[in-house]
Amino acid sequence: MKEGRKNVLLLGSSSLLNDVSSEMIKPLLPLMILSLGGGSILIGILNGLRNFVSFALRIFFGYLSDYTKKRKPWVVSGYGISAFFKFLLVFSSNPIDVVGFGASERLGKAVRTSPREALISESMPKKKGLGFGIDLLMDRSGAIIGTIAVAILIEFLMIKSIILLASLIAITALFPLIFVKEMKIKKLKKKFFKSIETLSKKVKRFLVVITFFSIGNIGLFFTILRAKEILNINAAAIILYATFNLIFAIFAIPFGKLGDKRRKLSLISGFLLFGIASLLFAFSKDLISLIVSFVVLGFGYAMITGNIRAHISEISKEDERATALGTAETLQGIIALPTAIIAGILWKISPTVTFVYSAIPLIIAGFLSWNR
Repeated sequence: MKEGRKNVLLLGSSSLLNDVSSEMIKPLLPLMILSLGGGSILIGILNGLRNFVSFALRIFFGYLSDYTKKRKPWVVSGYGISAFFKFLLVFSSNPIDVVGFGASERLGKAVRTSPREALISESMPKKKGLGFGIDLLMDRSGAIIGTIAVAILIEFLMIKSIILLASLIAITALFPLIFVKEMKIKKLKKKFFKSIETLSKKVKRFLVVITFFSIGNIGLFFTILRAKEILNINAAAIILYATFNLIFAIFAIPFGKLGDKRRKLSLISGFLLFGIASLLFAFSKDLISLIVSFVVLGFGYAMITGNIRAHISEISKEDERATALGTAETLQGIIALPTAIIAGILWKISPTVTFVYSAIPLIIAGFLSWNR
């Protein structure tokens, strides 16, 4: 257990550093697109592509991790790919470049995530929720630091200078991985499609819940865009986003522990909070209502993010754990692109319509979790 917790802390340290970098860049991407002449549809396409690239290939790399009995090489490769494409964002000269490099950067997340989550689960097998909670705390702590940093730096530096600094920070995320240890696991001997076909019935049922969650999860870019639209101040929108990350970080471990005891309650509550947050964004009109919206969204993310991973880890077979995690995440990616494009089109009608559209399937996911 001691070595396992050390693994989680090392992986969390890499996540913290990478998220400092990512969260310095993420809120700048929609602003960068607007400054280069793009609009809400391109922002929706970028958000959808980032989710698609990030999630759609996770099933493949999860399978490769199970098949090779290796986790660490895939994790290291993933962080390296992300750092490379973050650096290329510096050379963007039009909104299409931002979309291309911004989406390609998520390939690194596709490579590393399923092996990484499987390694966390295997490092703390009896306290999976706690393990994911620790990881999320460090991940979100990095997000808070990165978001606060960009909120300050945007007043003094050009966007591309901030992105260059962020890409250099991303490289440092590779160093803690040197000390991560592989855990002993069974080798997956099945072929790719057979491994998907033989996933447990519980996993397959839960994929239905994930489907509705993915349809409603239009992405954080639209919450930032909503805040900017209402307040018309870039720094204020980013600070509100930092508030979301703060709530996420503070409650990741408590909700992870709760999930280890009451998984169903945590999942139902998380999906419903997520849906309520979308409704709050739909009808926000001022700073106070925006603060409430971001806070509730933070609670929703903290409640479900680690518990979804822990639940899938629990109901999957040992030799197919990364494959199961990757399958769920790939499903999210396949749905993310059309969902985000639809959200971008609906935004042209009204932001309220966009967020109401988001809320309905999220609330359905909450009710479906009752019979998961």
